[in-house]
Amino acid sequence: MKYFFLLNLRIFSMKYILLENSNEIYFVIKN
Repeated sequence: MKYFFLLNLRIFSMKYILLENSNEIYFVIKN
């Protein structure tokens, strides 16, 4: 259970980082 939670946390943080990066790229394109 603990391992599964850590795995989910890692996947979530990876998705969040991807989202942040795409927002930055979008911001650069917009300007």
